[in-house]
Amino acid sequence: MDITELLHRYPAERRYMLAVLQDIQERYQFLPKEALCQTSGYFGVPLSKLYGMATFYKAFSLKAKGKNIIRVCDGTACHIRSSTVLLEEIERLLHLKPGDTSVDGVFSLETVSCLGSCALAPVLVVNEEYYGSVTRTMVGEILNHYGPAMGEVPVWDVGSAFEENLEGNGGSAIGDRLAWDGGNADEWA
Repeated sequence: MDITELLHRYPAERRYMLAVLQDIQERYQFLPKEALCQTSGYFGVPLSKLYGMATFYKAFSLKAKGKNIIRVCDGTACHIRSSTVLLEEIERLLHLKPGDTSVDGVFSLETVSCLGSCALAPVLVVNEEYYGSVTRTMVGEILNHYGPAMGEVPVWDVGSAFEENLEGNGGSAIGDRLAWDGGNADEWA
């Protein structure tokens, strides 16, 4: 469905502008400028009016989103239970800060004020899948379900290698594309 077809699902009355923006957001995962220009013409309103609506509601984005959207709750309960640690780990693994999308378009990272799951704090959501009581060590495992960002080197969890009794000569059990995160040097002393 192109934008013209989408627009003609609604009468050209201003009261339908929000519904059209929601449909465009749902289809493209953001509001492309070209779509806003067409919408502006269809409703006969200045583009600035649509821009105002698009920037007022947090549900809209003017930037393209990744295939997988990671939302980290930073509400009071999650913040107290170290949601910032989750954000730091995501930044370390994917080189993303809140509001960014990976170069390959696989991941986008957002923070949200509350996901309504305070009993499970800290919580992160990937697309529609909720993960509760998340720790730093769980973040990489969760993200691996959705595929590593292209060009990024996945980090090998040394702890799991020991648990699985992997053997090798000088690290031969670790695949070529895997980098070893040796962790904190104090832990190895």
